[in-house]
Amino acid sequence: MAKNFTYDGCRLNAKNIVMCKAYNTNQVIFENLPENHCDTYEDDIKEKIDPNIKWVLACPVWYKNHVKQPIGVVVIFGANAIVADNETDKIRKLENIALELSKVLTNVIS
Repeated sequence: MAKNFTYDGCRLNAKNIVMCKAYNTNQVIFENLPENHCDTYEDDIKEKIDPNIKWVLACPVWYKNHVKQPIGVVVIFGANAIVADNETDKIRKLENIALELSKVLTNVIS
């Protein structure tokens, strides 16, 4: 199983980080990562992300009805490819599942 290492902090403007993209765009995002994805990260981040990660699914979490600005992001990732980029129906299903999970979390914390 792929793993991420402890972050010292989170910069929401970090380039090429799927969870930051999901937070900043306020959208569910699924991405298959390129083989060299760690090379695309900034120096202070690249050593903290497992190079074996193949895909990331990230979904904003909101507080109550405040959907304009998320309070966090649910992130799911894995080391084995699960969906090809051209399998848009499967990607939409994954994104919908993440959105439902986010709704459950929103209900719990609201």
